[in-house]
Amino acid sequence: MLVQSLEECTKLPEGQQRVGGCFLNLMPKMKNLYLAYCANHPSAVNVLTQHSEELGEFMEMKGANTPGILVLTTGLSKPFMRLDKYPTLLKELERHMEDYHPDRPDIQKSMTAFKNLSAQCQEVRKRKELELQILNEAIRGWEGEDIKTLGTVLYMSQVMIQCAGSEEKNERYLLLFPNVLLMLSASPRMSGFIYQGKLPLTGTCITKLEDNENHKNAYEISGNMIERIIVSCNNQQDLQEWVDHLHKQTKFTSMTNPTIKPHSVPCHTLPSHPVTPSSKHSDLKPAPHTPRVSHIATPLTPWNATQYHQLEPTGTTKNIKALELKLLASCPSTPTFCSTLL
Repeated sequence: MLVQSLEECTKLPEGQQRVGGCFLNLMPKMKNLYLAYCANHPSAVNVLTQHSEELGEFMEMKGANTPGILVLTTGLSKPFMRLDKYPTLLKELERHMEDYHPDRPDIQKSMTAFKNLSAQCQEVRKRKELELQILNEAIRGWEGEDIKTLGTVLYMSQVMIQCAGSEEKNERYLLLFPNVLLMLSASPRMSGFIYQGKLPLTGTCITKLEDNENHKNAYEISGNMIERIIVSCNNQQDLQEWVDHLHKQTKFTSMTNPTIKPHSVPCHTLPSHPVTPSSKHSDLKPAPHTPRVSHIATPLTPWNATQYHQLEPTGTTKNIKALELKLLASCPSTPTFCSTLL
């Protein structure tokens, strides 16, 4: 795709070549590819981490050098390396370009576009790493069926919550599932997560709020049977994502589940003190009625593509083909993806 466009560009006279224009024209497609890849990357890394020994042996059987797992891990990282390289190459091209060249403005726009895309990709990866961590670790005080029975996580982010009639704002992690909005808080010393409640989407109303001195980038959750909740997001883009996803899901659940009555996320589950820069990650104590559970020892560390642990022998034969399919399902095909972006 990109290679073909650039090759066509080089056939033109030098004064008519538009390298920056080629990148700008392909930017929407490249953005969709990269964001989808970044969203699936943590799951692919998780597969490699859990089955590193079997996959490494399989790659070595196919002719890869020892350790065979490196073929897969380096392949997963190549798209990110290429993304970081584009602005540098474009900057070098601009340095050798005449000031009056007609492609110069597009070169500069392309550099900015790639820098913005790189920042978006990092944000998506961090969010998906955290999402995977939440879905696979124990949650303190959890109520109801296993979290995985709620379905696919449609969106999640870290926000500030303020209940009606209160001036206190508390840091929370919101996870949107097809029929419910899950609220979690960070445990003391960021060693795990604490369950704060579920809010069924049926019967809820989402309203985007204007910025004022009390809140910025905020929306309101309300309904006949719930207390009004104000959610402040990190930025305008995060706000728009939440509003769009919630409008879509509340409309869908109202059509498919018209008889389900919403239940409130009780504000008394929130800490009694507001979050300040010095206290927002300090000891967050659950409400008195919250069941006491043992401390989670696992630290909140993101998945690292460079860390792969050997599996303990299980005494059973693994199906390598099944692992291949699982890996491919969790992440777009690296060769295809890389060749597309070359």
